[in-house]
Amino acid sequence: MQRGLASLYLGRNAHAAESLSAGLAEMPPEVGQSEWIAWYVVRLAAAHARAGDPEQACSVAAQAALITRQTESSRLRAQLDRLLAQLSARWPTLPAVADLDELMR
Repeated sequence: MQRGLASLYLGRNAHAAESLSAGLAEMPPEVGQSEWIAWYVVRLAAAHARAGDPEQACSVAAQAALITRQTESSRLRAQLDRLLAQLSARWPTLPAVADLDELMR
């Protein structure tokens, strides 16, 4: 997952998405709903968005939104709000973005 973050920071968004997805898939189920895992899920959603795949970004962000609701994390909520703003600005008419917005209300 650290390679995925490094790729994201370097603008290698498709590689970031691959690495983060692979790392998250290796996590044991008992940590899957934790705040620290959700932070990586938000980064994965951002990688998809930056790679030009808004539908996948919204799908992944929705997973993070559910974890955020369960953990009541204001930090994760702020990160998701920023991501939603970016998605809304770039793809304002995309139904997946509207669905994510509704989920986060």
